[in-house]
Amino acid sequence: MLDLKYIRENLEEAERRLRTRGGDSYLDGFRDLDNRRLTLLRESETLKALRNSVSDEIARIKDKSQARTRSWRCARCPSGSRAWMKSSNRWTRN
Repeated sequence: MLDLKYIRENLEEAERRLRTRGGDSYLDGFRDLDNRRLTLLRESETLKALRNSVSDEIARIKDKSQARTRSWRCARCPSGSRAWMKSSNRWTRN
């Protein structure tokens, strides 16, 4: 089995050696297919990065939304009778 890195770097040499074994070269479309593969890989990585940034943005918005909901709950409570405070990542009543 030939290493893809070796074939990329020494395509002509690999073709010549394969011809000595008889028959046509099996690497005729290799360069085109390899370029296509690398292009698709770059596109895939770009889309993954976009997905991750959108996911981070959603998490940030969700955190703000939860903070707004918690502050709204505090604002609803009559002052002095019930105070809500954040304790160990939970809201408890004092």
